[in-house]
Amino acid sequence: MVANTLCVLFFCFSLPSISSANPSSSYLSTSDSDPLFRNAFHIFNALHSSMRQWGSSLNYNGMSFFPALVPKGTEFYHGRGTNETVTGIEWLAFEPEHAQVFANHGPGGRRPGGGGGRGPPGDGNGHPPNDGDNDRPGPASKGNGFGLPKDGYGPPKHGEGPPPEHAGHQRPLRFEKREGESDPQLSGYLHTYMTSRDLQLLYIDGMSAGKTPNGTLDSQYHGVLNSTETHQGMWDNELAKIMCAIAANEWKGRVDGFIRMEAGFEIILCDFTKSVELRRITRAGSLCPAFGGCQDAGPEAAYSANFAYLRAVSDRYHGIGGNRVQINYDQFVSAYTQDIDLFQSGQRGPRLQDAPPKILSAIRSELDALVLSEPNPFTAKSINRQSVTDMIITHYSPRLQSLSSKPTITNKATFLHELDLLLSPFISYDSRSTPAETDRCTTHFLPLSTLSTLASQTTSHVSNHICKTLFHLAAHPQDRVAVMDRLIADLNWTTWKQCGGCGWDEICLVPIWPYGTEEDWVRPGCVNATGFSTKRGYWGGRGGPGGRPPGEGPPGEGPPPPPMEAWWSGKKGGMKDVPHPGDRRVELIGF
Repeated sequence: MVANTLCVLFFCFSLPSISSANPSSSYLSTSDSDPLFRNAFHIFNALHSSMRQWGSSLNYNGMSFFPALVPKGTEFYHGRGTNETVTGIEWLAFEPEHAQVFANHGPGGRRPGGGGGRGPPGDGNGHPPNDGDNDRPGPASKGNGFGLPKDGYGPPKHGEGPPPEHAGHQRPLRFEKREGESDPQLSGYLHTYMTSRDLQLLYIDGMSAGKTPNGTLDSQYHGVLNSTETHQGMWDNELAKIMCAIAANEWKGRVDGFIRMEAGFEIILCDFTKSVELRRITRAGSLCPAFGGCQDAGPEAAYSANFAYLRAVSDRYHGIGGNRVQINYDQFVSAYTQDIDLFQSGQRGPRLQDAPPKILSAIRSELDALVLSEPNPFTAKSINRQSVTDMIITHYSPRLQSLSSKPTITNKATFLHELDLLLSPFISYDSRSTPAETDRCTTHFLPLSTLSTLASQTTSHVSNHICKTLFHLAAHPQDRVAVMDRLIADLNWTTWKQCGGCGWDEICLVPIWPYGTEEDWVRPGCVNATGFSTKRGYWGGRGGPGGRPPGEGPPGEGPPPPPMEAWWSGKKGGMKDVPHPGDRRVELIGF
């Protein structure tokens, strides 16, 4: 028990004042009507899923921003069509397989059969190449997500959901040589860089590098940029330039770049010259040597190559590994602390697209305060709150599954026996006291610390909710079916969607832009390269790089959005002193 610092049944004692370095932790009320406790389960899950591909893919609309430090001497990878050293703004991949796919089509950087674009494969609808610098399109207009119940669970509403597949929707890799192009069997280059100093990065959680209409970019458009516009045609180069302008000017150079996730984690690095040193540049190998060269490859070559890439992505389902990223969990900003229902759109997951300007300004103000706070939040020592969520989830996840299973929950005696085994370590059987037992249960996994941070309050609240619920069921087992259903739904742990053991030639597939289906989100399953080849449709068949530039879409899509750089040029700080991103026309292999 932590004296004078923890809550018993969430009637809290006096707590220390909140440091201005942690603006999100100002919500100390014990009422569930307050945003912090109303959204405590979402914040808890954000802590647990941070820098993890699995949970961040299921909860793809991230709402939180974390200070992160990448240590000096960490290797990263970059793929492109040339062997020239990178300068200015560019992208780095955490895994070589992620970067390698950008290097697989040599000088010119255009993926066969598709347009320009920096990022995962496009929608495969035969869009013409785009050879300009603007190369990575943003999401489609808002309102294209799935019509789901308010809680984000259950099947789509009648007549809604992913669009049907159509002829030509899925196109395998094409390798024919075009007039004026280099030999398509020649690949580009894989660059390896090492950080020359500790890098201070802002980690934007969720699938924040996914170019989808589902809300994956909301936290950047409406949080970092504090924009109330949709920017449906925004390209990634523009977004990178604007965010790096904010880092250089408004954040006074304290942020070196941004960590995001798509099919793999990446860094938008604002200045390669000041941040990394080149280790080597190697010529990338052919993607399909087993087929006698790419000219002779069929669809199976594309499926195999893409599946190999996704296998590397799945290696990071449960953590980026190697202590490559150090997150400050005691100081972060989350939209979940704002007094707004982020789930009111009826789509799966939270959205910021309709948040009023007052809310968006509050998020940005908290983000500014966090980044510029003293002591420096990027280098400050903090408690690893993710490890606390790990202890809670690894302990309770299988036990709650067992309690809610049909053989257990339908038999009162069996249910009470399992429940007693779970709660017995916290009970003094010769002196029963439910408040004391609940407090022991609540504090069991919590570190000795105050409740002065958002993460500490959240983990304590969730732990207390679990314990209160279990002790309630011990006294009122007749409520077990409804109460257990509600507890499982409230917690919504991503561990309950894991596949278990997959074969050596399979991965557990969850929708990761641009791959996946509705079924893969509801019930992720094991797939091999052949089964993976049909896994499209979850992301609405849109949002992939290689599409038309803004304003060149089919009739009826409305006027093009205002160019982002033009929109930003009149903002405070503008584009002053920001390096120009490199040409990002290299795109992933794909359909």
